[in-house]
Amino acid sequence: MISGNNEANEIVLENLNLATVGHVDSGKTTVTSTLTGTPYDKIDKSPEEKERGITIDAYQTSYKTAKRQYSHMDAPGHREYIKNMITCAAQIDAVLLVVDVTMGLQPQTREHIMLAYHLGSRQIIVVLNKCDLIEIGDKSSPEIKIDQEQVDLVKADILDLLARVGFDTAKVKFVCYSAYRACVAMGLGYNSPEDRTPEAIKANQKWLAPVKQLLNEMDNTFVVPKRDIDSDPLLMIDETYTISGRGTVVTGVVSRGVFKTNDAVQVMGEGKVIDTVITDIESFKHKYSVGAAGNNMAFCLRSVKKSDISGNFALVKPNTYKQYSEFRAQVYLFDDSEGGRNKAFKVGYKPQAYLKVFNVTAEVVAIHGAEIAKPGENVDLTLKLTSPVVLYNNLNFALREGGKTIGQGRIIELIA
Repeated sequence: MISGNNEANEIVLENLNLATVGHVDSGKTTVTSTLTGTPYDKIDKSPEEKERGITIDAYQTSYKTAKRQYSHMDAPGHREYIKNMITCAAQIDAVLLVVDVTMGLQPQTREHIMLAYHLGSRQIIVVLNKCDLIEIGDKSSPEIKIDQEQVDLVKADILDLLARVGFDTAKVKFVCYSAYRACVAMGLGYNSPEDRTPEAIKANQKWLAPVKQLLNEMDNTFVVPKRDIDSDPLLMIDETYTISGRGTVVTGVVSRGVFKTNDAVQVMGEGKVIDTVITDIESFKHKYSVGAAGNNMAFCLRSVKKSDISGNFALVKPNTYKQYSEFRAQVYLFDDSEGGRNKAFKVGYKPQAYLKVFNVTAEVVAIHGAEIAKPGENVDLTLKLTSPVVLYNNLNFALREGGKTIGQGRIIELIA
C-alpha cells in the first residue's frame, strides 16, 4: 500500500468498510469487479487463485461515490480459506451478501452470515446474482424480466435465515444482479474473446442498471458507524510487508484513535515490545498525514524487521495498552443446526480464538456457574491464550475447531 506518492491528504472520516461475502462460486469477485471497474483477473491474481478459479486471499481496494468512500474487501468463500474470511469480517462495517439466485442458500452462505453478524456487522444488502440465468421472455429486450417466483423463493429463505441469526429483516435490501453480464457491458469480459466485442458490450448494457441501483442502495442504506477517534490509537496488524529502501509496512483497519506521521509508537505482541517511529502513512496508494479509526491504512515503520513482528501484533502509542493472555468472556456456543458442535465440553478444551485479526489457541480454564459448556447456550468462560496479545474489553471474537465456527464471544474482563 505504500506507493511513494508524495501528496499528503487529510483524514478520511466518511469511509465505510465493506465486504462481499457468500458461498464459493456465487460471484463475489465478479460483483466486486463491477463496483470497482477492476478486471476479475486483477483481483484473483495469485497463481493458485487463477488455477482453481476461487478467491483465497481477501482482496482490498477503495472507490468513491457521491456520498462517501468505500474500503472494499472481497472475501474468500471456499471453506478451506474461512480463516481469511474471518479476518475480513472482523474489520468491516457492512456486508454485501452475494447469493447465486439459481442455487439459493448454500453452506458457506450460512456460515458467512453468522460470522459477519457475530463479529459486529449488522448492516447488509443481499445481491441476488446470476439473474441472467433466470431471465424470461425476449433476452434482447432492453428491459430485464426474470422469473419472479424463483426470486421470491430465494428471498424467503434468506430472510428466514437472517431473522434467525438476528438481523433486522425490515431493513434488508435485495438487488437482482448479473455481475457477469455487467462486466461484459463494461468491457471487462474475461471468459472469451466474444465477451469483449462491441456487439457483446452493447447487448449487455441493460445489466448496468442494477450496478447503479446497488451503489444507490449502499449509499442510502448503510450508515458509517461513529468512530472512536478520542481514545489512545490502536491498530491490530493484519499484514506486514517489507519495501526495499523504505522499511517495514504494517496494514489494517485502525480500531481506535488517530496515528500521525512521525509519531513515536510501539509494536506489541507475543510478549515483545518494539519501539519505532511512523515515517509514512498511506491508504490505497494515497499519502495521508494521519491514520484515523475506521480507515484501512498502511504505516511505514523505522528500523523494524518484518521477521520480528510476524504473528499477532498491534501498533500502539507507548505505555497505552497491555498484552494479555487470560480473560473472561461471555460466549454463545453454536449448536449443530448452526454449524457448531453437537457435544458439550469441559475445562481443558482448546479451540482456536479469532480476536479481530489475531489467531491464537485458547484453553478453557474455567466454566463459571456450570461443570460443562453445552452447544446452544450462553456460557461464562475464562480463556487462556498460548501467547499474550494486545486486547481490550468488549472485543468480539470467534471460536473455531475442526473447520467449524463453534462460538462467538465478547471479552468482559481482562485478567493477566
